[in-house]
Amino acid sequence: DKAQRGIARWDIAERGEEVAVSPVLEARIRDEYLGCLFGLVSFIIDLDIVAIDDLNRAVNIARDMKAPFTLMNDMGIVQAHALVAKFCAAHPDFRMPQSLERARATGGWKLSDVKRSRVGDVAVLKIRRPRVLNALNGGVVDSLKAYLREAEADSAVTSVVITGHGVKAFVSGADIDALAACGTAEQAYQFSRNFQQLTEQIEAMRKPVVCALNGLAFGGGVELALGCAARVARAGLSTLAALPEPTLGIIPGGGGTQRLPRLIGVEAAARLIRTGAAVSSDAALKLGLVDELADDPLEAAIALARQLAAGSKKAKALPKGKIDCPAQLPEVDIGYFSRCIDALLCQAIVEGAQGTLAQGLELEARLVGRCMETEDAKIGIDNFKRAGARSKAVFVHR
Repeated sequence: DKAQRGIARWDIAERGEEVAVSPVLEARIRDEYLGCLFGLVSFIIDLDIVAIDDLNRAVNIARDMKAPFTLMNDMGIVQAHALVAKFCAAHPDFRMPQSLERARATGGWKLSDVKRSRVGDVAVLKIRRPRVLNALNGGVVDSLKAYLREAEADSAVTSVVITGHGVKAFVSGADIDALAACGTAEQAYQFSRNFQQLTEQIEAMRKPVVCALNGLAFGGGVELALGCAARVARAGLSTLAALPEPTLGIIPGGGGTQRLPRLIGVEAAARLIRTGAAVSSDAALKLGLVDELADDPLEAAIALARQLAAGSKKAKALPKGKIDCPAQLPEVDIGYFSRCIDALLCQAIVEGAQGTLAQGLELEARLVGRCMETEDAKIGIDNFKRAGARSKAVFVHR
């Protein structure tokens, strides 16, 4: 025993124990801790041994805390700099990191959850948000838009591959908190259009963009993949793709109601979207949702991207005009899902098929706004945030 051997023991809090301190002491501890933390991570950047995004993510995961550079940006870089300056004054041997000085001068740290790399003439964009299974947020969408513009302008780049970090997920969906924060139909419409503009940008590129589905793709992950010229998925996955938006009391808002019917046919697409059913890798290939299966989807996607750029292979063209669609979709069992949301979903599919893809995307975004005005959207999103994806919401169908 340490006490018997004369070794001092720290008096530390037990798990779940709350330690009461005065507000003055709490503020002092907070400032000292943050000043030290911000100073140390900035000093590591000064050493030029790791990229900012990598260190930010490593601390976030290893210490199970908010990423430090993100925290500095969120609190304000001027305030973060002041905390480090205060720490430096109290500890004269610790100098103000030059990287933090530069960050203050430029308005904050330049961060991205998308990693850029090059494999020869192919630009690879990897979405890296492992703690949330690479879920999309506004920052990821903005980074993808910027990096795609750079790739389009770079004469050394012939094609682009978009993939996700790790082997579990390509993209698990979109940012539910951001959607939940939409207080009006117009805000929800703009939320939808912002993501749609990314997929429209991908479609408009002169250089082919191929999606490497390294793991499961849900919701916005499927919609991002649908915007690409071709899709390569990991072989052998029992669950590869799904559009589970109806479980939240909403409809897909990133082009899913418009591109999926144009890719695999109206009836098959409507059945998948209305039921939220997941498909395996093999089923996705059979449906035509993906073009290839591979043990290493990134390697295969890079090879396919080069073939598309060289013209030795042609991507399956997605119809941009009107497509064949029944006036009324076949009946499907939607289970506990909201009937009023299902009606909006059917409207998006049927009316969208009667016009151009561009008109369908506009309709889809407007109907996302309509969803957010329903009671069922509020019920579904609140249930997801409170109880998780496996919990069934109790919809009232209005």
